[in-house]
Amino acid sequence: MNKRAVLLLILINLVFFSDAFSQEKLWKELNDKAVWFHKKGWPREGLKVAEEALEVAEKTFGPEHQNVAITLNNLAEIYRSQDKPVEAENLYKRALDIWDKTLGKNHPDIAIALNNLGQLYFSEGRLDEAEGLFLKALEIRKKALGAEHPYVATCLHKLALLYYAKRDYIKAEPLFEEALKIRKKTLGPDDIQVATLLENYEKLLLKLGKTKEADQVRKEIEYIRSVQ
Repeated sequence: MNKRAVLLLILINLVFFSDAFSQEKLWKELNDKAVWFHKKGWPREGLKVAEEALEVAEKTFGPEHQNVAITLNNLAEIYRSQDKPVEAENLYKRALDIWDKTLGKNHPDIAIALNNLGQLYFSEGRLDEAEGLFLKALEIRKKALGAEHPYVATCLHKLALLYYAKRDYIKAEPLFEEALKIRKKTLGPDDIQVATLLENYEKLLLKLGKTKEADQVRKEIEYIRSVQ
């Protein structure tokens, strides 16, 4: 290969990688913007930008890339906030399928998709389907992150709320207690997230007729709220 051909090949590669980098940057900007709109409570704007991000992601990375899954998940979250469960479910499932193929079924990120889809089913009253997803997410996070990770506490809390909704208070109680133990250890006993969890735990104790324990929990909640 002569020198001119080598230089031409180098130039082509530089153009290709430069274009790929600019497209990846564009995808990230669009994705971040969609998330920002969603958090601000502007779903219409977020939906438009998320759809643009998905188009860029599919063209740039291919239809089964992790970045496509991230965008699908974000788009599903926006649809869920707009009370469009069918659209949200399809997008969550597409994201989960991609993550399964690219990351493996036991990767910690899989738990994100499982929890999100489970939360959708929970809000629709599809409690048995939600339970299976929450249990799987909990199993993944315990293995990947350790039994006392804050994300494990989140899974435990979700499961506890689900069993509370199913009126299976006996199953819910130890899950609340384990989640509280982790939250207090990792965040501190006076953290606002501890207070939120305690409020749900108090409701459970009252359902179980444990009024003395519920009164003690109420005092703990009031103290945390007072020091915020």
